[in-house]
Amino acid sequence: MSQAPLERYDFAASERVKRPLRQQLDIWSEKASEIFIQQWQTVSESEIQVTAKIVDAHSFVDIQESWANPCSGAEIGFRQDTVRGQLIIENQQLRVLLMDILKGDDSTDGHRDLTPVEASLATLIFELIAVSFSEGWQEQEPLAFELREFDPMPERNRLFAADKKVLICGLEIELNGRTAVMHLLIARNETAAFFGIDPSAAPEKKTGQRISPNMISKINIKLDAELGSARLEMTDLVTLSVGDIIILEQPVREPIAVRVNGEVLFHAWPGKQFNQQVLKIDSMVE
Repeated sequence: MSQAPLERYDFAASERVKRPLRQQLDIWSEKASEIFIQQWQTVSESEIQVTAKIVDAHSFVDIQESWANPCSGAEIGFRQDTVRGQLIIENQQLRVLLMDILKGDDSTDGHRDLTPVEASLATLIFELIAVSFSEGWQEQEPLAFELREFDPMPERNRLFAADKKVLICGLEIELNGRTAVMHLLIARNETAAFFGIDPSAAPEKKTGQRISPNMISKINIKLDAELGSARLEMTDLVTLSVGDIIILEQPVREPIAVRVNGEVLFHAWPGKQFNQQVLKIDSMVE
């Protein structure tokens, strides 16, 4: 009895961001992260580490509904609004940057709205980010941009239609043992066209042996659960001994990230079952 031919599963077609566009955005964001380090040196003497945020895409309404904490933002347009976007950051994370400039400390303030002074100075942070993406453009000349007014309630912004597919990239900034993530939201199809990529083009099909569902079901996938991280001075590191306690940056009230191939797949709570450590899934990353 002959079997019907098996359908080929196209992994590339299932991606929310097609590979050519993802690669271009990765290059742009990585260059912008290098330039932001230089820009930060003009306003602060503190050392920072900056990495490009993983590119993803969601509908605009889903992104806005995910902002559970107070945020600040500003609209931005590149090359005469050929591509329009929005810079977004949580207020608590924004104050990490602001307090470094002001030489202050608000570690006990939690999530709150910005004061007028903080909001005024926040515009400078958005300008540094905008300049970094402008000068990080892959062409020889910087990418012309226009940064609009500071927005204290970006969750009410109507820059895009609710169901519009929006790309999320940006910069993750580590400063004084704390992290701040500045998100850049830009329309997916317009950005693809900006890079000369046809967003409707189907991924290239490759020939090869068909794989049976039974074979796929037996593939082992490694999951990495990230308990937390910490930064130690070299003098402290070399003096560590059995029984010493290292305080991690991961808050105990938040679930830990579980990664597959370096990308967060879901968040979970650590626990114990019999003599084994276990994870209880809290939420999936869509």
